[in-house]
Amino acid sequence: MSVKSLLEKSYQKVTFQLARLLSSKRPLGLNIETYNLCNLRCKMCPYELMTRKKEKMSMELFKKIIDDAVTLGIREVTLSFYNEPLLDDLLFDRVRYAKSKGMKVGFFSNGTLNRNAEILESGVDFITFSFDGETKETYENIRRGANFEKVIENIRSLIKEKRRRGLDKPYITVSLRVQKENFSEVKDFIKLWADLADNVHIGPTEDRRREKPRMQNCEIVNCVFPCWELLGISKLYVMSNGKVTVCCQDYDGKLVVGDLTKQSIQEVWNSEKFQRIRKLHLSGKGDLINFCRNCEGLYTGAAWWAFLVKKLRLDFSIFRYMYFRLRRVS
Repeated sequence: MSVKSLLEKSYQKVTFQLARLLSSKRPLGLNIETYNLCNLRCKMCPYELMTRKKEKMSMELFKKIIDDAVTLGIREVTLSFYNEPLLDDLLFDRVRYAKSKGMKVGFFSNGTLNRNAEILESGVDFITFSFDGETKETYENIRRGANFEKVIENIRSLIKEKRRRGLDKPYITVSLRVQKENFSEVKDFIKLWADLADNVHIGPTEDRRREKPRMQNCEIVNCVFPCWELLGISKLYVMSNGKVTVCCQDYDGKLVVGDLTKQSIQEVWNSEKFQRIRKLHLSGKGDLINFCRNCEGLYTGAAWWAFLVKKLRLDFSIFRYMYFRLRRVS
């Protein structure tokens, strides 16, 4: 066995130990997609391939999920999945309800809609604006359907009004997902937002619109790692119809493990299907699941280390991006 194989084997073994140590007995948070509508057709997003019905989650179901989450000790909810949250006319009623139950609440947004007064008055805790370019040409090529100048103004005006009112919330992050089109703009992007946003996030991206071949750059025979999404270290994803998936890439609900219109969160978590999926991942057999087989994350294990470093309050995003690039060129 080569030195590289020995190192990879050791890395895999330690990562599995870390996964077992950090695996949770309950989900640590929820992503709730309250209305699966989006007004953009971003280059890397599979939204337009979605075949499931476009529907708005009822307030009755939303309240049931929040109440259930609070009972389980879940304290954070993100109102995003494959949607633009600001298209939901009930969004801020939902924010206020979750806040009234003691939850930390936030969402991701493309920034195209100006509902700044409602944002500041609702008490929402955090917002991440996805803004994938420093120039108009690059941004509008990736975020198709958005206007560069308008979105910048929407975000800037929210930040300025927040400061004028002397508010601590929401915590505003502006995020760039690195792609070949915007790789050269990262430094200027950071300069553009550094003095405005509370945080500037730089992270890797991937094209979720297409199937990807299994990575073949590992020398050991079974170079498969457990997925942190499926083991609950991240969050459960609740679609607008109340069905639950465990993967951020499952835009069409192909890996559904339960239905919160009929079940509790705990019942979904302990369901036979979910337990079988977790068992396969913890035994290094996640690639036996059709949905998981071609996922890049299954062959790196990097997310576990990202989570650990995050727990230590370090910014791992740019190192994770560099790691993925090295894996691709090696």
